[in-house]
Amino acid sequence: MTDLLITNARVITMVDDSIESPEGVAIAIKGGTIVWLGDQAGCPSEWKALPEHDAGGMLVLPGFIESHALICAVQDAASDDASFAEEVARLTEATIAASDDEIVSAAVASAAQLSREGVTSADVRTGFGGGGIGERRMIELAGRIADETPIHITRTIVPALVYGDPDRRDRLLEEIEHQLLPGVLSEGLADMVEVFCDDEAALDLDDCSTILEIAYKKKLPSRVACDRYDDSAGATLPPSFYSHAAVYLNYADHVSLDTIGAGKTVALLAPLAISQGDEHRPDIAAIRSAGIPIALTGDAFPHRRGSVLEAASQARELFGLNDIEALAGITSHAARAIGRGDLAGSIAVGKRADLTLFDVAGADALLDQPKPPAAIFVAGNLIQ
Repeated sequence: MTDLLITNARVITMVDDSIESPEGVAIAIKGGTIVWLGDQAGCPSEWKALPEHDAGGMLVLPGFIESHALICAVQDAASDDASFAEEVARLTEATIAASDDEIVSAAVASAAQLSREGVTSADVRTGFGGGGIGERRMIELAGRIADETPIHITRTIVPALVYGDPDRRDRLLEEIEHQLLPGVLSEGLADMVEVFCDDEAALDLDDCSTILEIAYKKKLPSRVACDRYDDSAGATLPPSFYSHAAVYLNYADHVSLDTIGAGKTVALLAPLAISQGDEHRPDIAAIRSAGIPIALTGDAFPHRRGSVLEAASQARELFGLNDIEALAGITSHAARAIGRGDLAGSIAVGKRADLTLFDVAGADALLDQPKPPAAIFVAGNLIQ
């Protein structure tokens, strides 16, 4: 049902610093797109004839966005004492050994869980195909995942997370430059490329810059994960390549953050990774001072994943975000982090009708005690 009129709603549009509306708002949807929004008493007659969904006074929010989903891999419980590199090696070995159907089946189940949590868009990233040309298989599987889930999927290719064997470095970069990225780009298999810049855990600054330059020349948007375990100077990369997002930023200093703030890059933070791993926290005051929008992810790799709503709730405690900032982190700002700000992340005329309905008193109550949504619409289709 892509044409309908949602009535008797309380709405937080997430447009600018939106606040909760009074009850009695209507949202008209045509062809999966929002075409009208306002007091239902003033709804134009052309929309009143649409099939009606009575929200019953529930709180309506934009569909949530998981902007850093690790589901394109064979997963199980992580070891509490495993390092990042050790966990990458373990998951890579298991993922390479698994069949395509096994990987897709597990990922589709993970996407279904995301949708039950209110997620209507998710970015699926690779990184566990062994690096280099091995990631070709994983980005192709990401396309299959997109075809088999009801939520919107964007695909991010991570050409390499770690080197593994240090002697493999030059060969790996050659594969990425001359085989992997040209093929992926020419066939339109990926929506973004991501690098993880970390001197100890991942690739160094020069190698990340090389990969980003290849992508930039081919006009493939990018994202940079950096400064999670130490100051790798990786935060200097996003503004240089107009990256959609800078992920983690736990050790980024105010100079790097000011540089990011001068562009359009979103800070994509992982509060659940910090709370579970007792990691160093990003400098929220400096991020705010630099005017950088804050997106949030439930990703806690190598720990277990949490829901994006749990991440938003945790961000209030860890980062001091207010209710609207926390919700923007999983809606409007998250949409920008995956390059979908024009389609998703807010409730407005012209946006895709991705909506979550919650039977709660307000945003504060929802964040105080995260709960599953009562109903979920993806492009106007009721999927739950």
